[in-house]
Amino acid sequence: MSGGASKADRMPLGGLVRHKLMREIALGDLNGVQLAEKYGVSTAAISQFKQRNAEGIKAIVADADNEFAGILIAQKAARLAAYEEQHRIAMQPTPKITNKGTVVIDPNTGEYVYEVNLSAAATMLKNAAEEMGQLPNRVQIQGDMQTTTTYKIEGFSESDLT
Repeated sequence: MSGGASKADRMPLGGLVRHKLMREIALGDLNGVQLAEKYGVSTAAISQFKQRNAEGIKAIVADADNEFAGILIAQKAARLAAYEEQHRIAMQPTPKITNKGTVVIDPNTGEYVYEVNLSAAATMLKNAAEEMGQLPNRVQIQGDMQTTTTYKIEGFSESDLT
């Protein structure tokens, strides 16, 4: 970003405003100048926003009646891709850091000790499996498990069964 950019050019069009602005651009009710005025940014900021969010805006145009169109996280495939990316990052070896913030060095080799975040990786695998419906539902049962159940068959006596 150039040093001469105005504050309006630097104002982020993200967070809670992002999807609303994307829908307004996709539906075409306001032009760039009107949108810039409405959101308190420059027309250049609106143009840059359009470029950065072109894929999401295109999805909204294609499915304008769907309020979730253009929100990638609302799509199963995008969520799975995000879990995959987080798993990949968690499995990348990074230098081990002590609680004091220093890098751990192997005293025998003098090289950094590397580690992976297996906990985060396992969480991403579990989340993806849940997303795909591949984990069985777990039911918690409370109460006395030493209960005896007795069944009575109507129309038969015990002597008929032996």
